[in-house]
Amino acid sequence: MLPLKRVLFLFASFQGRIGRKSWWAGFSLLVTISIAIGMLASPPAFDGETIKAAAPPLWLFLVSLVMLLPMLALTIKRLNDRDQPRWVSYLYAVLGISTMISPHFLSYADPQNMTTTEWAALAVPGLISLWFFIDNGFLKGTLGPNRYGPDPLDPVSGPATSRPTVPVVTGTDRIRGAWVRDGFVGVIGCIVAAFLLLPNLSIESAVRWGMEALLLPNMRHFTLGNDMRSNASAWNAYTDGKNAARSKNNDVAVKHFTRAIELYGPEKDTSSSSFYRRAYALRALGRPEEALESDNNSIRLGPITGFKYFSRAKSYRALRRYSEALADYNRALEESPDDGDYHIGRGAMLEELGRMDDALEAYVDTIDAAERDYKRWLQFYDKRPNLSKPEELERLRRERSRLKAWAHAETGKLMHDHGDPGKALEELNNAIKLRPDYRNAYTHRGWVYEKQGHLEKARVDYEKAAELGEPDDWLKRALERMLRH
Repeated sequence: MLPLKRVLFLFASFQGRIGRKSWWAGFSLLVTISIAIGMLASPPAFDGETIKAAAPPLWLFLVSLVMLLPMLALTIKRLNDRDQPRWVSYLYAVLGISTMISPHFLSYADPQNMTTTEWAALAVPGLISLWFFIDNGFLKGTLGPNRYGPDPLDPVSGPATSRPTVPVVTGTDRIRGAWVRDGFVGVIGCIVAAFLLLPNLSIESAVRWGMEALLLPNMRHFTLGNDMRSNASAWNAYTDGKNAARSKNNDVAVKHFTRAIELYGPEKDTSSSSFYRRAYALRALGRPEEALESDNNSIRLGPITGFKYFSRAKSYRALRRYSEALADYNRALEESPDDGDYHIGRGAMLEELGRMDDALEAYVDTIDAAERDYKRWLQFYDKRPNLSKPEELERLRRERSRLKAWAHAETGKLMHDHGDPGKALEELNNAIKLRPDYRNAYTHRGWVYEKQGHLEKARVDYEKAAELGEPDDWLKRALERMLRH
């Protein structure tokens, strides 16, 4: 087909069929021309003014009507290729004409005051246009000739007559793309209907609900803080509670967190953090039953996180409910497998339950997790040197040493309890090498020395432990024993 005949066929003929490639080429050209004409004829429509201020003059309406004809020619031939019934083409023609006429009869000057009917007059044609756009631009035509002519991708399959050379299947097949098209337009239609029928629904609230409830439930982590701060009195009580807890004034902290819960509402998730922090203060006060109740409320209200399970595990542990504590340590590790505190807490529960081999494995996992976490942070700062600070790197090193020393000390204690003092001393020496200020490691090593009869070494370790912190009752009795020898 010569170029001129091809152009006339694409933009002036309503007979025959074209494929997706031809439709996209013609559609892109017509849209480009329409935008250029609109910008030249009515520039205010592109500089933020209202639609009424940029209402097209009659001559521009006539130009748009002329531009509609080649678009109709393109689309009808594409609908023919899809073997759509003729009434579908008539619907598209009516839609195109009504879209151009409506600005002259409906007032869209003030979108804030538009009625539901006016919005529907915009939305319904838009949804129908979306249906046509997907059908024309993305769905393949029927294979072989159909009632409208030969296959444009296989012109020799039959003549463009009412009697093709091969059997014709009438009616568009329900291919997967058609289901996707109808489903997508249907979902958009439901959303539009919700906005039209529910006046209190806003785009912000709809997007927020979708992100939190459908796409990413954990998105609530990112919006919860804003909601907490929006209640100024409750937020102040919560902040006062945190400050009191940092000062180890736990009685005052509990009062502030309880007040925050009352102000937020005990059934709202904005109270979740107050419940969580109140549980820590209650445990510090020796009130584990109340702490457990607070932990349960924190988890119930959500968002559920590993550190909330970690807190509840501590409450279960204080109540000697070791199996339940172990289950919560396991849940916490599902979210944060490289958290050394979770591993070592899990090891302690396994030890309490008599699963010594599993406990030893958990302590080894603690050391491995601490190393992995440290390396991951180093890689993070290597890629972002502008964020790297000497004090932060030092904190990371100390955290790694703390966890590894703790795991070595617990392993040493466990080995001694099971009759291997040599291995116990090796592990305790490793702990002290990593953290020379680790008090429990000296206490454990002093006990190993005492049981072996090395009383002078035991005395030195007990005294060192006493220097590093206020001695508890056990350490006081150990020091008294050393004085008697």
